[in-house]
Amino acid sequence: MTDLDEFLGAILAGVSHARRIADEESTAIAEYYKDNPLLAGMAVPRVRIPEFTIDIPLLIENQEQKQQPKFRPRGEVAKAVAGAARERLKEKGIRVPAATLKQFETRLSKHIGELSKAGSGRPAPAREQFVKLSEMTFIDTLNQQQIEMPAEVRREILSSLRRAAREHLLETPGQPPRLKINVLTAEIKDKAAPVQVARIKLTVREEGLEWTTIENEDGSRDSRLTPE
Repeated sequence: MTDLDEFLGAILAGVSHARRIADEESTAIAEYYKDNPLLAGMAVPRVRIPEFTIDIPLLIENQEQKQQPKFRPRGEVAKAVAGAARERLKEKGIRVPAATLKQFETRLSKHIGELSKAGSGRPAPAREQFVKLSEMTFIDTLNQQQIEMPAEVRREILSSLRRAAREHLLETPGQPPRLKINVLTAEIKDKAAPVQVARIKLTVREEGLEWTTIENEDGSRDSRLTPE
């Protein structure tokens, strides 16, 4: 047996590797054309698969129930996030009263509880929702206390705060429900009649990415993958 998601992922990964092999062969042919006076003026062939469809028979052998994520206690999470903000403020030389940071920690812990209740009994809020909540609570706390700081410093502190919120919220990640399947043709024929076999008709469209390099004002460079 194998997981349905891993099986489909293997097919898609195979398509990507097939394109890589085809492109490598195209470069080898290009070198051959360049060195051959009769072929040098001709277009180099390049094979692509814009789309293909496969019909896959399979047996669903089992289903694993989803596992809910386990979140750390809200007080522990709020303390860790406030600690990250405190360390960054100290590093930047920004003086913020301890009472203000304690107020931020208390408010954040309270908001986590409110979001958990809003989730209809489900575990604590989603990670990105909590990250945004941490950021806005910190900003509101500073504004209420009328604490000013340079915009660049505030961005760096918020960046550290968001990172801490992502790292400390989850104790164990959840798992979506998973299907265990059998795709071996011989076993499918032996185990089930044709009417009992599930089928997936999968259409795959190939798209390409290319590297784009951007030079920043400070001289550094960023490389990004963009659609070709």
